[in-house]
Amino acid sequence: MKTYRWVLRYLKPYWKKVSLFILCGLLITGVEISITKFVQHFVDVLIPTGMTSDFLWLLGFVCVLIIMMLAAMAWRNMLQREFQELAIRDLIQDMFKHLRKLGYAYYERNSVGETTGLFHTEAVAAQRLYRQYTPGLSQLSIDFIVLLFFLLHLSWQLS
Repeated sequence: MKTYRWVLRYLKPYWKKVSLFILCGLLITGVEISITKFVQHFVDVLIPTGMTSDFLWLLGFVCVLIIMMLAAMAWRNMLQREFQELAIRDLIQDMFKHLRKLGYAYYERNSVGETTGLFHTEAVAAQRLYRQYTPGLSQLSIDFIVLLFFLLHLSWQLS
């Protein structure tokens, strides 16, 4: 956990991009849930009453929401790539600076190949963390919070 916090520290300078990334995730999740609410409203209210004008209005609204969701997905992917690459760059630069500070005595005890291999292994692990685990964990957390909110909104006594 300590290593995870240390690696996530490199996202701090890019907190605005990370915040926009999270907001895009909230928008995407909200639109996905609103589509299911639209289907529920269509089946429960519009079909029994036969209100076609409301159906067309809601269908147009859902189309606009889907377009917004697709735009948010594209922007989210762009933000994700941007802050990931910037954070990885900063991390690799700091690792390289640290290697340069180790001095001659370190390189007498350890071979250059071993040091380079360790450097590469750690950089790949950090890249995997930024590219795979952090975005997935954040999106699952957003989904959980939004779904919990909707569950509590529907019936707080049953939940």
